[in-house]
Amino acid sequence: MNKELSQEISKKDESLDELRQTLDIELNKPPTEVEKVIEVIKEVIVEKPIEVIKEVKVVNKDKLLLLQETISKMKDEIRKKDEKILQIENNVVELEKIKGPIKGKFMGSTNLNDNIYK
Repeated sequence: MNKELSQEISKKDESLDELRQTLDIELNKPPTEVEKVIEVIKEVIVEKPIEVIKEVKVVNKDKLLLLQETISKMKDEIRKKDEKILQIENNVVELEKIKGPIKGKFMGSTNLNDNIYK
């Protein structure tokens, strides 16, 4: 049994020596260049403006005229309302200038009035 083990060990030593020699030979060779081609796939999103043209075909011209009148009336009403809003805003600004800043009133049970205005 010892003999068999020693034979196996000697065989393994020999194979190990061969491997070492092969390694030494490979290490002593000059380095070789290896080209590796990698293909990269990228997804690119392309935004393309799309022009949409809407056409309204009216068979009855009376309806078209009525719609145009309605739209013009609505635009006039909106313009008048905008003018009223501007006038009211100007009135508010003038009133604030006349009266000055108005102090807030607090409940009598709180001490906020004492802390803020004194």
